[in-house]
Amino acid sequence: MPPFPPPQSGSWQSTAFRVRYGAAHFGKSLFWHASQILFAFYLTEI
Repeated sequence: MPPFPPPQSGSWQSTAFRVRYGAAHFGKSLFWHASQILFAFYLTEI
């Protein structure tokens, strides 16, 4: 059992978690795709 119960659906804690999770996922995805583009560039141009 987790040490803290998950936030109830619709509460401000649930919304805050979704915003933080979404921002972290966006940053990770942006980093991942940018590195793929740079890798392809270095393979073809340099």
